Amino acid sequence: TASPTTPRLQRRLRALGVSGRRMRRGWTHERAMEVGRTLVYVIPLTLLIWVWAQDQQIDVRTLANVPVRIEHFDGQKVVSIVQTSTGDEVTRRGDAMLATLTFRGPRIGLNYVLRAMSDEQRSAMFRIQLRERGADQMTVSLRDQLNQLSVLSEVGVSVSEVSPSDVVVRIEDLKQVEARFVAGNVEPDELAGPVEFEPPTIMISGPVGAINALIGPDGQVTIPVDLLDDPRPGEHTESLVARIPASLNSRITPDSVSVTATYTLREKSEQTLELPFAVLIVAEVPAAWQGSIVLHDFEPTVLNNLRVRGPADLIDLLRRNDPRLRSQIRAVVHSERDDATRIGERLSRDVEIQLPNGLVLDQEPPRVSFRIRQIDSL
Repeated sequence: TASPTTPRLQRRLRALGVSGRRMRRGWTHERAMEVGRTLVYVIPLTLLIWVWAQDQQIDVRTLANVPVRIEHFDGQKVVSIVQTSTGDEVTRRGDAMLATLTFRGPRIGLNYVLRAMSDEQRSAMFRIQLRERGADQMTVSLRDQLNQLSVLSEVGVSVSEVSPSDVVVRIEDLKQVEARFVAGNVEPDELAGPVEFEPPTIMISGPVGAINALIGPDGQVTIPVDLLDDPRPGEHTESLVARIPASLNSRITPDSVSVTATYTLREKSEQTLELPFAVLIVAEVPAAWQGSIVLHDFEPTVLNNLRVRGPADLIDLLRRNDPRLRSQIRAVVHSERDDATRIGERLSRDVEIQLPNGLVLDQEPPRVSFRIRQIDSL
């Protein structure tokens, strides 16, 4: 039931000229407009606050193989990375070291850092600049140095973990000199004259220690250039690539430079040599007979005083018992088709002397005797 005061209120409203229908019609129109105008501002603002709250959530990201470049604020000094603090080698890409970094910060800041670390920008993203005047060796905390970079601090991001955590560096003065190209893989007696390079010199710069290591007996800084392997005697003009030593920082001096070498090679003189070591005799049996017969009881078992002939440089290496060349010399007895029918017989056969390229046997092939034995099947 209606309250007794309801008719009295309605009469007063009618007396004021406000009917229930007019009040309901005015409320619906005006309030709807007001609510609509409010929603136009409230909904976007609510979404904006929600997005902002999401972006401000703290997140952690770990990235591997991030280039970190360690430099010196003084352009006349060079920083060389020696090793990690644990003595391990530092993985590098060009003149930067590669590290695994764990970032921590608001999601919006992390996204900014990750976008900036695109392939085009990663190599120049993290540059640590040291201010120490000079040190033979010092240890640098990568995390402390990275957290001082404005590219991270300005967006609220920090580095919580780094691997390697510390590196040992050397700070040296920068030295710039003119280096002369020289042939690095030929002996002077192999040349009919000097090797002429074009250009003859190159300006290089790098740590003073690495530059001093290139100074030759004549007091000049030289860059060795390898000529082409095993060229024919006579005049040669070759386009070559001179590799600059890795000890020089690649961002200070070029990694390589193209040079043209002009030179004349003499006819290589040949020499003979009795090998200063014995050569063991081995047998080779066709695959079809392996496991069936074997050649044994060689007489002699080794070959002494084999005489070979070849270029003087190879002969000289053999004279010094060079292990690489020695390992290529073999004395081989080959089995023949009817050997399987001659079990127990003593046979005689020439030995094949296998030699490194450039050497030949300077005598008649030696002859050995042997027996053939059948292998008992199990």
